[in-house]
Amino acid sequence: MYCLSLDKDIQERLEQARRREIKIKEEEDK
Repeated sequence: MYCLSLDKDIQERLEQARRREIKIKEEEDK
């Protein structure tokens, strides 16, 4: 059986990583 709460946790981590990448790119642009 697939665990939905685990999927949600993984998606939240992916979203955080994406935001971190965007922040780093914005910092480099300055």
